Amino acid sequence: MPRKRELTWVPQRSCWSKWYRGKRYYFATGGVCKGKTDTDGYQQALDEWKGVKASLAQDQQTDSVIAGPDRLIGVNMASDYKSLRVAPGIRASSGKKESDLSELLDAYLEMRKREAESGQVSVKTYSEHRQKLEDFRGFCNFKNVELVDELDEAYLDVYRAYQLELINMKKADGGISAVTAKKRLGTLKRFIEWAYERKHLDRLPRTIRTYAKIRLPDPAPLFYTPEEVKAIWNKTTQRTHLYIALGLNCGYTQKDIATLTHEMIDWETGIVRRKRHKTLGRGKSAALQVHKLWPITLELLKEETQSKTGLVLVGENGKPLYTESIKEDGNLSGTDVIRLAFNRAKKQAKIEDSRGFKHFRKSAANEIEKRFQNAPHLSSLFLAHSEVSVKKHYVESHYDLLFEALDYLDGLYDLAAEPSEETEEDKESSEV
Repeated sequence: MPRKRELTWVPQRSCWSKWYRGKRYYFATGGVCKGKTDTDGYQQALDEWKGVKASLAQDQQTDSVIAGPDRLIGVNMASDYKSLRVAPGIRASSGKKESDLSELLDAYLEMRKREAESGQVSVKTYSEHRQKLEDFRGFCNFKNVELVDELDEAYLDVYRAYQLELINMKKADGGISAVTAKKRLGTLKRFIEWAYERKHLDRLPRTIRTYAKIRLPDPAPLFYTPEEVKAIWNKTTQRTHLYIALGLNCGYTQKDIATLTHEMIDWETGIVRRKRHKTLGRGKSAALQVHKLWPITLELLKEETQSKTGLVLVGENGKPLYTESIKEDGNLSGTDVIRLAFNRAKKQAKIEDSRGFKHFRKSAANEIEKRFQNAPHLSSLFLAHSEVSVKKHYVESHYDLLFEALDYLDGLYDLAAEPSEETEEDKESSEV
C-alpha cells in the first residue's frame, strides 16, 4: 500500500498545502510544481514544510511564522472577475491568530442563530442573513479564498462587481434584483465589522463604509382595488373573511393576526391597542397600534374566537396560525395558515399575480392617503410606523382622525356580505 502523503495537493493553485494549528500553509507555489505527480515538486514542498515546522517548534511561545522566500501574497485579479486566483503564501505573523474564513462564518451564523432563538432578532432575519452569507461562502470557495485576512478591498470589489453583474442578468439565468444585491453586500459588511471588532482582522477595508451602497429602482407599489377585494371576499369562507377584514381594517400581517390576544381588545368599544409585533423588544420605541374595529370585523372576531383568554384566533387543531423556527440544518421552517387560505381564495377569484396578503395593508393605507391628503401622518398611524415625526400624533390627535379614516375604509370596501359555504378543501387548509 502506498504511503499517505503528508501534504495536500491544491489544484486551483498548483501547489501543496498543510493545515497546522489553525492555519493553512502553501508550498512550492509560483508554478514550481508541474502537477500532483511531480515528485521533485512535492519533495521541494515537503522540505519547505519541514523548515517551517522546525521554526514553529523553536518559537512556539511567540507563535511566530518565518516567511518563505518568493511567496506570492494577496489577490491577483483578472479583468473578467471570473478567473481570480489567490496565492497568499506564508504570511509573517502580526501577533494575532489567522482565522479560517469558513469557520468564522460558522461562528458568526451560530451567534445570529442564538440571537434568533432568544428573541433578540426574528427567525426570518437570521434565515435571511444565513442565505446571504452562504452565497458569499460559495463565492469564496469558488475563488479558493480561505482566510479572513484575504478579504481586502480588492477582493471585496470583485464580489461587489459580481453582484452588479447579476443585477443585469435575467432571473432565469441566475440574475437577482438590486434589493437582493444590496442585502447581500449589507450582510457581508456587518460580518466583516463583527470580525474586526473581535480582532480577527487587523483593519477594516477602506471601502467598507459605502460597500453596500447600491442605487435601487423607484418603488412600484402594488395595491388591491376595492373591486378586487370584493372578488376575493366573495370566493372564501367566514374565517378567511376575518383575516381579510383584519388586514384592511387594522393593517395586520399574518403574524399580527396570529399574535392577537384578548387583552388587546376592548370588546365593548371595539378598539384594539397593542404594540406592533414587528417592533417588540424595542422598549419605548416599540410602535403602538390603535385601531377601531369595523362592525363586521368585531362580529367575525366574536364568532370565530374559541376562548376568553390568550390568543383570539388559533387553527382548528388548536395550534397557532403562524409559526417559524430553525431546523437542525439551519433552514427556516414554519406554518402560515392565513397565507394558504388567502392564496386559495385569490386563485378562485382568478387573480394571478405576485400580490400577497400583506398587500391588503398597503392598499388600505393608500386609500387613506388619497382621501386624507391634508393629514399625511394618517397612513403612518394606520401602519403603526415608529418614526419620531409620527409619534407626536399619538397624543395630539387621540386617534380621532384615524378612526374617521377607518370609518371611510369601512364604507369603501363594504365587507358586510354573507360568507360563502365552507368547502371541504377550505376546512383542510385551515388545519395545516
